[in-house]
Amino acid sequence: YFDRPTIDLTGPESIRGLWRGASEESDTREINYEVRHRFRAGPVVLYELLTTVRVGGAFWELQRDEVTVVARQVTILEVREGRVTRHEDHVDDGEAMAQLEEIRRSEEGER
Repeated sequence: YFDRPTIDLTGPESIRGLWRGASEESDTREINYEVRHRFRAGPVVLYELLTTVRVGGAFWELQRDEVTVVARQVTILEVREGRVTRHEDHVDDGEAMAQLEEIRRSEEGER
């Protein structure tokens, strides 16, 4: 899931389509973002976020109905003339995968 190529989208409809498809594919039930830090330098704003995602367990081949994963994220926005001209998200996928692996190991120990 996380080893996909970089996604380059233009326009709000293509971005909505990406999120809609990804949410359906992974059975995403809830996403929460907690802003930890914000830094602004001219037109660029950097956010450090703590992202909590609740998804169906079957997508990750887990026995439980749903699982919650927490990962650190950095979002970079560039705003010019009131419009977002650049948006990058960088997520610590390794941290998320380690949590899923720990859940998988605990399920195996319960058998």
